[in-house]
Amino acid sequence: MNNKKTTPQADKNRQVIDWQQVKQRLEITQTAIEQVASSKPEEIQRILKARALALSQTNKSGEDGDVIEVVEFILAHEHYAVESCFVRDVYPLEQLTPIPCTPAFVLGIVNLRGEILSLIDIKK
Repeated sequence: MNNKKTTPQADKNRQVIDWQQVKQRLEITQTAIEQVASSKPEEIQRILKARALALSQTNKSGEDGDVIEVVEFILAHEHYAVESCFVRDVYPLEQLTPIPCTPAFVLGIVNLRGEILSLIDIKK
């Protein structure tokens, strides 16, 4: 037996479900499903081609929308990207100093403009 009591605050936060609206939405969905099921294959192909064409169009309004700048790299034949706001520098690996008695994923350290940085191999 569940004797869970609710507080007045919990009752206030509880949303009331409008079952009439749920029923209407289900009926609309059922009608749409029936229309698709009764469509001819040629009509379905025409609709899919129109959708593909609309999605393939470039943004011609001049607005970039949700564009982010990334740094892309390849690791083990797979492409990865990191948002550029998380990247401070892209620098060629030179003068790596290995550190003895460290885990295999620790490559070593480098001196980058006077700052000592440890390098790890994310592949390992």
